[in-house]
Amino acid sequence: MEKQILDKLIQIENEYLEIERKINDPNIFSNIEKLKLLNSLFKKYKPIYEEYNKYKSLTKDINDLHSIIKSETNKDSIDSYRNLLKENFEKEEEIYQNILDLLVEKDPNDEKNAIIEIKGRVGGEEANLFAANIFEMYKKYALKQNYELEVIDSNVSEQGGYSSITFFAIGRDAYGKFKYESGTHRVQRVPKTESQDKLQTSTVSVYVIPENDELNIEINPNDLRIDTYRSSGAGGQHVNKTDSAVRITHIPTGLSVSSQDGRSQHDNKDKAMKTLISKINNLQLEEEREKETETKRKILSSSERSEKIRTYNYPENRVTDHRINLKLKKLDQVLNGNLDEFIDALSKNYNDEI
Repeated sequence: MEKQILDKLIQIENEYLEIERKINDPNIFSNIEKLKLLNSLFKKYKPIYEEYNKYKSLTKDINDLHSIIKSETNKDSIDSYRNLLKENFEKEEEIYQNILDLLVEKDPNDEKNAIIEIKGRVGGEEANLFAANIFEMYKKYALKQNYELEVIDSNVSEQGGYSSITFFAIGRDAYGKFKYESGTHRVQRVPKTESQDKLQTSTVSVYVIPENDELNIEINPNDLRIDTYRSSGAGGQHVNKTDSAVRITHIPTGLSVSSQDGRSQHDNKDKAMKTLISKINNLQLEEEREKETETKRKILSSSERSEKIRTYNYPENRVTDHRINLKLKKLDQVLNGNLDEFIDALSKNYNDEI
């Protein structure tokens, strides 16, 4: 067991035993608020404490078996003890994994749907084309995860890229998976827009927030400016014929969202409002997290659009995630939606630092 984990478990064990002692003190009932807090901590630490005790007991059994095997002379007995030792090692690994899972404080937003915004940034039309590549990559990844994608708003560029596209990723743990994609994605390749075979670096930004249907604050209708206009993207028979696209601006925060890919103005207004509510909630969350420690802010800071998080190098078929220094010569596979190696490694790295 790693020293960092062991130190944390010893600390939790000591705190748990102290909390248990205080809860059993008859005088505690004179302070109901303190009792509630102690009970909450007791419930939080109890499963970790119990798993840690199992781990310690099993570790003792393993050490005892090692000693027995060293002193044993009968071959059949040695084989039997070794089989038992192997079983105990497997149990120990299982318990250790349970402990790691219990130590992780899961973000309650992880289970929610995600709202994802991709924008072409540095590089002109080449950046827009790469934004389309990123969107296709997420579509393929979503398919592998059995998620549904629903486009909210898109602005198609001259050569078929996206200057911006916003969409829902709908499915269990969608935000928990996609949240690691927030940040600046950089591409290095020879653009189709160039006549010369010259390598160019372009960037797109990806912004991921959880979908929240309910606001923690009340929105004053007078604080909203709602504009309608004609759709320019997909939308069936209504495109360019009616003012079905909707833009909603929240005046106090300056947040503005649009939806034009719905089937009607009502549909677009509903999608835009959902997105606006989620953005306002996320803004509140950012303000709250500003008061917390750097470790607790890890995901938030990686969501800043100016931060380069990943580079896609086409000539070398290489993708590099700069946050964890992970390099994979699998660009073709990654663009085909095989993002698990990156997302799993990022999740583990984040959980290890909590």
